[in-house]
Amino acid sequence: MHLYQPNISIGEMLFSIGVLFFAVLTSLQMIRKDQWWIRMSDFPHFQLTVLTFVCLAGLVFFGRLSDWFNIAVSLIGLATLVYQIVIIFPYTPLASKRVKDWSPGCNATLLSILETNVYMENSDFHKLLTVIGNCDPDIVIALETDKKWEKALQPIEKHYDYTIKYPMDNTYGLLIYSKLELKDSKINFLVEKDIPSVDTNVVLNTGNTIRLYVVHPQPPSPTENERSTERDAELVIIGKKSRDCRGPVIVA
Repeated sequence: MHLYQPNISIGEMLFSIGVLFFAVLTSLQMIRKDQWWIRMSDFPHFQLTVLTFVCLAGLVFFGRLSDWFNIAVSLIGLATLVYQIVIIFPYTPLASKRVKDWSPGCNATLLSILETNVYMENSDFHKLLTVIGNCDPDIVIALETDKKWEKALQPIEKHYDYTIKYPMDNTYGLLIYSKLELKDSKINFLVEKDIPSVDTNVVLNTGNTIRLYVVHPQPPSPTENERSTERDAELVIIGKKSRDCRGPVIVA
């Protein structure tokens, strides 16, 4: 009696495991549940695409496509790859653009925004001050800022006449500095009482206005929020507000 002993190489086995692992992560994205360990798979679409391609190519190179198991794994990997490509394709240079390109000769008003998540426990204040000085943006948005960050950024206020400040010690404070006038500014708590967001009108030098929404919802994670419901709800609210605006909108 002869037992079946599959002749499989280490490379073949590793690439097969990789394809199946990334296929499982991709399948989690299709589950309509708000648990953090499911929703975290929404983020690495590009990484999953690249890693799936590498594992699939390795399996084709090292594997035996005459083996039914390798054929099945390859088909699963191909389906995973196609699914991820469909999702990221609209954000690649190959997709058609919805916004016109700017060229130096066009008659347009420029607006520069520097947004940074400072990491509240970080104390390298001078590095951010250096970046702001080098970039010289029209608007500075600093997220995850507390009182010590507010104090550290005071020197830039001589260049930025308009400010919106809501420092907090829960990693969800925000500071906004603008050279352009900010009108009808509001600090909102759309979903959670300790997660602020801002909506304001930025008055350009031409007199035209742009609606600016600044949001920093909690990401789904075991240390932040175990469910993504609040994050999803806040983004939906901002999306509807943006849709209803007649003029240009920036969500930061």
